[in-house]
Amino acid sequence: DDDDDDGFINDGTNHTVDKGSRLISNSSDDSDREGSDLPIHYPRRERRGSSRSTAQLRKPIKMDDDANNSSDDDEDEDNYVLYNPPARYSKKKGEEEKLKDQEEENDPLISMQGEPVHKRPHMSASSFQPTKMDERLFEEAQKRVLEATASQASSGKAHGSAGTPSRIKWVEIGSFKVPVWHPSAYPKEYQQQDTIYVCQYCLQYFKKKEQLKRHMEQPLQLHAHHPPGDEIYRKKNLSLWEINGNASKVYGQNLCLLSKLFLDTKTLWLDVGPFMFYVLTKWDDFGASIVGYFSKEKSSFLNYNLSCIMTLPQYQKQGYGQAMIELSYLLTRKEQKTGTPEKPLSDLGLLSYRSYWKRIILSHLIENETHKTFSIQALSDTTGITPDDIVSTLQSLKMVKSWRGKYVIVPDTQLEEKYIASKKKVVQIDPQCLRWSPLVVIKKKEEES
Repeated sequence: DDDDDDGFINDGTNHTVDKGSRLISNSSDDSDREGSDLPIHYPRRERRGSSRSTAQLRKPIKMDDDANNSSDDDEDEDNYVLYNPPARYSKKKGEEEKLKDQEEENDPLISMQGEPVHKRPHMSASSFQPTKMDERLFEEAQKRVLEATASQASSGKAHGSAGTPSRIKWVEIGSFKVPVWHPSAYPKEYQQQDTIYVCQYCLQYFKKKEQLKRHMEQPLQLHAHHPPGDEIYRKKNLSLWEINGNASKVYGQNLCLLSKLFLDTKTLWLDVGPFMFYVLTKWDDFGASIVGYFSKEKSSFLNYNLSCIMTLPQYQKQGYGQAMIELSYLLTRKEQKTGTPEKPLSDLGLLSYRSYWKRIILSHLIENETHKTFSIQALSDTTGITPDDIVSTLQSLKMVKSWRGKYVIVPDTQLEEKYIASKKKVVQIDPQCLRWSPLVVIKKKEEES
């Protein structure tokens, strides 16, 4: 045989040579070859992935040329002595290779001999599952976080942007100094101020009153004393301005930051592009100061005609909230559609809308008290209120009852008297004073290549 799988070579002599070691023969035949050099074969490099080590002693296999000499089979195996590899394979290197082999065997992420990870015998799905100790540590950490959050909420610590504790207690806008209700995401350096100062026209905010004074002293060409955008409604000293979020991003962001001081559910303040803002202002000798605003999406698939509404605290309970709701439905009727506010409504928003819907329904009943029938669809087409909102309002007023398998409306004279008494306090909106056309959204079709 030319080459054996065990690494031994028969070179035609009376001794056997191991390819992986240096062999010395002590047999008596060596006397005939005195002075001859023994062959030295350096070990071959081990194959990658082999578990054998060149330093391991292996039992030699004796191979003789003379097949008839069977007495040599009983020769003592101690005549052959195997030594460690040559000096170039140092002990230090052998130890490093041994440690590396042990690490590979213990590492569950290293594949053995190129096998895929999912076929390794020592891997299982449970190797990546959390232990009971991991679950216990996770539950303890989660409990600590929940307790810290609850204690922070109960202590009343307000936080602004990036988790910075907010110390803002007052906002001064125009001639009014108003206490804030909730924290807002003003920049970090403003969170440490006790009072922030806001321009009543452009809503720019400042840390000091002197800065606001210098801002107000600018000429009208540089600082207009009214909101940006188009004035689409004016009656006496009341105006409504339409502002595109894409065209006036800074004003839209400042408006959202200001409203967040008084709305707990307000979350949007940065991405104002998809919204249209309608700002209600009141004219005086110096300009048009903001009273409140409402916003809506440019294109709503659910027919929402209002996304957010806010009246500044100094103008609340004066009918301006009802006026803005009426203006939103006036725009909806101008579009020849019906609309509803975005759900869910806040507590104050729900009270305002219920009051408006009740007022519209009672007004319709009083004007048509001689009619024997009441059409919800006709009232919806006339007012722009959805039939669902009309029915829910009638149910809340307990004016809908079942009689002989049909639903009938039972008017409440006391409610009608209250409506007539409160009608004088409402800010009247004149549809003839509206100068507005619906926004047309054009979607460009992709050209076929």
